[in-house]
Amino acid sequence: MENFTHYPPEVQQKILNGPALTPPPGVIPNFIDPANRNGQAIAVIAVCLFFAACVIVLRLYSRLVVTKRMLPEDFFITYGAIAWCYIDYLQHPGFFVHQWNVRVRDTFHIAKVLLVYPITYSVMMALLKTAILLEWKRLFVPYPVRDRFYWAATIMMCINIVLYIAVIITLCLACVPQEKLWYHWVEGKCIDRGALDKTTASFNLTIDLLIFILPQRIIWVLKMTNARRFGVSIVFGVGLLACICAAGRLYASATTEYEGDAIYTVSSSFYWGFTEVTCGVMVYCFPAIPKAFADNSVLSKVASSLQSLKRLTKFPGSGGGDSATGMKGPDGNSIPPTIGSLPGHARIYRMAADEDGHAISMAEFALIRDQMPPDSGIMKTMELEQREDSMSSVKASRSFERR
Repeated sequence: MENFTHYPPEVQQKILNGPALTPPPGVIPNFIDPANRNGQAIAVIAVCLFFAACVIVLRLYSRLVVTKRMLPEDFFITYGAIAWCYIDYLQHPGFFVHQWNVRVRDTFHIAKVLLVYPITYSVMMALLKTAILLEWKRLFVPYPVRDRFYWAATIMMCINIVLYIAVIITLCLACVPQEKLWYHWVEGKCIDRGALDKTTASFNLTIDLLIFILPQRIIWVLKMTNARRFGVSIVFGVGLLACICAAGRLYASATTEYEGDAIYTVSSSFYWGFTEVTCGVMVYCFPAIPKAFADNSVLSKVASSLQSLKRLTKFPGSGGGDSATGMKGPDGNSIPPTIGSLPGHARIYRMAADEDGHAISMAEFALIRDQMPPDSGIMKTMELEQREDSMSSVKASRSFERR
């Protein structure tokens, strides 16, 4: 390719219309409908987009409608850019298409996509990991405490930003002039792209593991209900999956044939990278999702209506008179509960609220209180008395504020 400009025009056109890589003996290039795994790629992007869209919408709902407060890190999610690269590569040349089934002239656009993709990936991961660390500092370190967790998260955040900026600059200057990335006959110099990708993937995996490990000690010493513990398990299960995807991307980078069938072997990097970003978005969005189902929210009312409808459908023909009123009618069916059938009883709870006004357990509040300095302000708890009619399940509550 170095002498491409010295060839006559007809020879240049023949080269541009020929295969981008010499095919193996006995293999005829197929430029029209080459073998690919686009069906598999479509399934991956469909699943990732579905889960990412769900958690992003729920987080935005909890912030805009329930708490009515957006955080700076909520604007860090730039999921569309990397999705565009994935879809563009899907259209041409396709996933897992051998390079000898691609014309030389078509590699110019592919080379540009393969430059834009790692840049958008680096920008996305820099912002996303920063957002996760900011969110965890907000959750686990009450203001104005500055403990080891706070400083560890801050240092990791700074390292993450600085190194990804360095990666982005290096990618932009991978070839000087930049046109040499896609026009190989242009005079210039290029760095070893394979070494850069493997170094970036190794750094990325290290940061993922550190972010995964950082809050483990704090979370598992909290006294939580089984439901909350299950929710935490889901969050960290997705975090572990993100680490697995980062490891898969490192393996894909190590096995990419940069001087051979690069178009085919780089496809797996798209798989792992896109899935890792999706897992990161889910880890970031999950902590805000329970607030979307808080009391008096639209989603909580919908959920309550569905539960009420489910309970009502149990009465006819249930045969279990004890589960309702303990009495049966003449037809042998349970008599639905009525208000005032039996005297009610009261339950008294002590509760605390987080920064958005939602209830948290006293165990969680005690952990936060112990980390606060003595002169941090007035401690406030709420004593709630809940009365529930044992027959009608109609509840009333009174709140007493104590300072």
